[in-house]
Amino acid sequence: MKIEPVFEITDEIIDEIQSIHKISREQLNFQNGDTLLIARKGDVILGYAHARESISHILALYVLENQRRSKNKVGGSLLTKTIEGLKNNGANKINAGIEPKNRSVIEFYKKYGFNVINIGKTGFITITLNV
Repeated sequence: MKIEPVFEITDEIIDEIQSIHKISREQLNFQNGDTLLIARKGDVILGYAHARESISHILALYVLENQRRSKNKVGGSLLTKTIEGLKNNGANKINAGIEPKNRSVIEFYKKYGFNVINIGKTGFITITLNV
């Protein structure tokens, strides 16, 4: 498995992401300056991470269900590389929003040093990592 940074968000990249994660283009909401990392094994996408550098926020981290908790550590590799990238671009705090019902994801982020801060107006739990 390798983690590849994507420097240009093309229709082909969006189609690939949508092939593993049922999400609309509007929900993806890519902007200039965003970080996108894709985990691949050969030509197969195993997962992706999307972060907004301007606000040091992880917008999405998605891993194929059959790769979750696998020995490949797809999610951990994507999260680690995302944290490194945001930190290298000057972040001193990284945030993410998680649905409260998604306890396994909250526990996953905690393993990497994130702390639960609060439940925001949108109902999402805010988690934060000081770097």
